[in-house]
Amino acid sequence: MRNCVYQIGAVLGLAKALGGTVTYLKPHGALYNMACRDDSVARPIVAAAEVFGPRDHGVAELAA
Repeated sequence: MRNCVYQIGAVLGLAKALGGTVTYLKPHGALYNMACRDDSVARPIVAAAEVFGPRDHGVAELAA
């Protein structure tokens, strides 16, 4: 989960620095495919996204 929190935090920070917002999160590539098939992979991704909370950071939805 730590790596996901780090990556989400980085993209949120970059978007904010550039005057933008993040409205959608989705794991990329192989991680997405594994999460679709394995709940033990999907749960940490969702937990990491929930750390930031949709209301606080403008994240509208999470696709996992």
